Amino acid sequence: MNTYFHNSTINPRSLPKKLAYPVFLFLLAFVSPAALIINEVSFDPIGTEQDGEFIELYNNDTSSLNVNNYQLTNQSGFTYTLPNITIAAGGYLTIHIGSGTNTGTHLYASNISGMLNNTGDDLVLRNGSSVVIDYIAYGSGAAIQTNPGGTLWSTTISLAGFSEGQSIGLYSNGNDQNVGTNWLPMTPSPGADNGSRPAATIAFTSVTPTTVSPCQGITVNLTFTNNDSSASIYSSEVILTLPADYQFVSATN
Repeated sequence: MNTYFHNSTINPRSLPKKLAYPVFLFLLAFVSPAALIINEVSFDPIGTEQDGEFIELYNNDTSSLNVNNYQLTNQSGFTYTLPNITIAAGGYLTIHIGSGTNTGTHLYASNISGMLNNTGDDLVLRNGSSVVIDYIAYGSGAAIQTNPGGTLWSTTISLAGFSEGQSIGLYSNGNDQNVGTNWLPMTPSPGADNGSRPAATIAFTSVTPTTVSPCQGITVNLTFTNNDSSASIYSSEVILTLPADYQFVSATN
C-alpha cells in the first residue's frame, strides 16, 4: 500500500466549530532558583549563644543585589529586617544574632539572647515584597513550623555527626537544591566559601607479608573513610599498579 502526504494550510474558520474549538494551551512553569540564598547557619556555638549565632546569605548571581527590607525569620520569635545594603555578585552578607558594629558584609541583630534552637529550627528569607525566596529546616522539634510557601523544600537537614561549635553549610558552596542532604556540619566560616563536599579517602592499612617468594600470595588491606556525613558510599573503584613480575589473582571485600 502506498501512502502519500500532502502539505496544506487549513483555516480553522472553515472547520466545524466542534473541531476548531476549544483550543487549549498548556504552559509549563519553571521556578528559577533565587539569587539570594541561605548558605550557612551557626545555631549552637561554644560560649554565649547570641555572640556566636549567625546566618550567612550568599548572592548566587552574576549581578549585585540590593536587599533593602528583605527579612529573615525563624517563625518563632526571631525577625530581622535588612537595611539598605547591596551584596556584590558572588558576595556574602552575614547576619549575627548578637551585638556589634555593622559593616558592608556583616550586620548585627543585637538580640540579647540566642534565637536559633539548638535541636531544630527553620529559617525563612523574604524579599522586599514579602515573597518567600528561600527556606531551610534543620534537626527536629516543635520549632520547625510549616513551610510558608514560595519555595520547594524536602528532607530536613540532619544533625547526625554535628558537634557544638560547628555550623551547618550548603555544599557545594551556593549549590541550593532545596534539599537537606546538600547541607553538612562544618567549621564556621562566616563570609567565606563553604568549599566542596568532602571526598572519601583510601589508605593502605597493611601489606602482608612484606617479603615474598616466587608464586607466594600477598594480602593488601585498604581502609575506606567516608568523610561526608550525609551521603553513603555505594560503590568504589580501586586501581592498583603491580610490579611487572606480579600477577593479580582475586579480591575480596
